Amino acid sequence: MLVNFGIKNFKTFKEKTILSFEKGKKRELNHHIIHTNNYELLPIKVIYGGNACGKSNLLEALHMQKTVVTYRGCVE
Repeated sequence: MLVNFGIKNFKTFKEKTILSFEKGKKRELNHHIIHTNNYELLPIKVIYGGNACGKSNLLEALHMQKTVVTYRGCVE
């Protein structure tokens, strides 16, 4: 399960940026929180913003990380 995703020096992300699924301080909708391994996580995250602010680059970075983690190349 993804808790935090950090990105730095990838396309428009020069400085370190973290996408976190950890619950914030608000107490609204606590029945939707996922409790696991000492974390309280949100089941969904919404990414919004103006044009050319990096939304697509963030999704591309997530896709690249998934590709690296699940790569099953030649193993001898």
